[in-house]
Amino acid sequence: MRYIIYIAFFAIFSCTTRSFCQKLHTYDVHPEEYDNQNFNLNQQTNIATTLALENEITFPFFDGSFNELQQTAKENNKPYFVYFNAIWCGPCRQVKSNILTNKTLISLSENENLAYSIDVEDFEGIEISQKYNVKQLPYFIFFNPDQTVAGTITGYISPDTFIKKMNEYFNK
Repeated sequence: MRYIIYIAFFAIFSCTTRSFCQKLHTYDVHPEEYDNQNFNLNQQTNIATTLALENEITFPFFDGSFNELQQTAKENNKPYFVYFNAIWCGPCRQVKSNILTNKTLISLSENENLAYSIDVEDFEGIEISQKYNVKQLPYFIFFNPDQTVAGTITGYISPDTFIKKMNEYFNK
């Protein structure tokens, strides 16, 4: 009986949530109308959602396998860091919203070093996190171009401290 109640609750909740989410994206609100005070709550929410998506910053993680990252770093003589994370990890979400949106860090990763993100729950992530003995998330390993470990960071730290440590590890 309890199982049936859980299924019914889930079905009702998911339908309600889906309906609510679809409503957020049905209004066509233009920037020149932002000063108009006659918006209803759904329109105001849609504006906030639209602005957040327009201003979303994408961190320049290396697009390829871990082995390809290591090869590219060696060929280009660039240091790199690997960010171990999981979707359920609260501090990882803080890293994503606070550190990985830092314009200085983004610029460094676009020009001076490489970065790679690993979900510890996918196949490659399990293998690599075991290889480097990752025990806590978020976890960063900083590598020299020759694949030697330059340093690590465990847990969440401020963006400024992150950049300072990265520069220390990469001898900048």
